[in-house]
Amino acid sequence: MKRRKADDVSEGPSTKCARTSQSSDSRNLTPESLPEFDILYPDPKNPKESIKSGHLPVQKVVGVVEKHVWGVLGEFDQDYVVLPNEVWSAMKPYKSFLTNGVKFCRGECFFARADDHARIPENGNQSYLGRILEVRALDACRVYALIEWLYWPEELPASTRYPGEKNPRRGRRPWHGYHEVIASNALDVVNATSIDDHAEVYHWDEETDAEPPTKSDLIYWRQTFDHRTCKLSRLREMCVCNNPRNPDNFMIKCDNKNCGSLFHQHCLVEPTLARIYQEKIACHKRGSKASTGVTTGLRCATKPWAKALVGNIREEEPLMIEITDIRQGVGDGKEKVSLEDVMCPKCNEKIQ
Repeated sequence: MKRRKADDVSEGPSTKCARTSQSSDSRNLTPESLPEFDILYPDPKNPKESIKSGHLPVQKVVGVVEKHVWGVLGEFDQDYVVLPNEVWSAMKPYKSFLTNGVKFCRGECFFARADDHARIPENGNQSYLGRILEVRALDACRVYALIEWLYWPEELPASTRYPGEKNPRRGRRPWHGYHEVIASNALDVVNATSIDDHAEVYHWDEETDAEPPTKSDLIYWRQTFDHRTCKLSRLREMCVCNNPRNPDNFMIKCDNKNCGSLFHQHCLVEPTLARIYQEKIACHKRGSKASTGVTTGLRCATKPWAKALVGNIREEEPLMIEITDIRQGVGDGKEKVSLEDVMCPKCNEKIQ
């Protein structure tokens, strides 16, 4: 996936650090003099067949899951070739580079400018996000970085699929937090001057870190996206719905020591709304308590109570579900509101 072709240039590589600037020489470079790099991913089962010449050196990248950087297993390791390979191989490697007086090193995350403002994510981020894998300079005016992308949820393509989803779809899922990004093994080569600023990206490991990041403006990732299969990695699933948690929303934990399950708020509210609808509304309409098919709560395809009742969990203790009857002409303001206990769907104990 090519997000951006950098059109700026650079100058003055030093022995260890490449420097970038808008020199008069760089401004005189024509588009034809700037290399256009691409990434080829050979077929791991038959790499020579996937590379027409059969002689290009195949390299391996330990993607976003490189242990000394990300701290997780390397299931995203992949082979790649930078094209044109003869140009890339001839460029001198560096450990870092300077642009606008700011130093960037291999392994660091960064913000890069996004030119197409039509695709700015809904949360207002106007920059791409990536990590630097390698730095090379062709000459005094051209410094480039091999990088791997991190995705804002809104950037996920239409072919993206999460385990268990019936159909692939683009964009954000309900469990993605406001400051959450998705790590990927999608590579690119960009001009070093297209990199704007450092980015602090935290890895939230749900298996070892029980609680999500608490810093309000901290960018974090916990999920990966494999560009080869367009599959999102499976997250820790919980609650009766077996879906991941959204770290921006608080979960409710059962007080029973033998249970201790975590639940989404709506997964506790919906069954209660279904029960109240069954007991107080549906049975009166039919004149009996005959089954209406709504007692299964979240499993019900249609939710007839949605047009009659709404509910929310009060955050103060003791926890209670506040239910409001929104039907027109039913009671006055006070009579339309009631409180119900919060019950654990698994052990049937009251949650305090």
